[in-house]
Amino acid sequence: MALLLLSACSWIDQRTEAEKGFDMLRDGDTAHAITHLQAANAAKPDDPYIQLDLAAAYERLGQFDKARPIYEKVLQSGKDARDADGKSLADLAAANLAKLPK
Repeated sequence: MALLLLSACSWIDQRTEAEKGFDMLRDGDTAHAITHLQAANAAKPDDPYIQLDLAAAYERLGQFDKARPIYEKVLQSGKDARDADGKSLADLAAANLAKLPK
């Protein structure tokens, strides 16, 4: 019976690392979000959606030196990618980058 429960538990959370990271970031658990977003970024290093979320997480924690180069990468990789509102990820990255302390 315990084996069945363990199998069911592993089946319940089939979200990707990116989805887990985004959910945690959205819910304010930024420190844990970074762990999942770093794993997602390692698996998909050219994904501007993951990059933007990771940079935003670093920014929220005040780690601007880590956020800045990731936002700069999204400026290039996110030109054709759009968020749910149709905004370019590159434009979002540029706006966030402009707000970072120098």
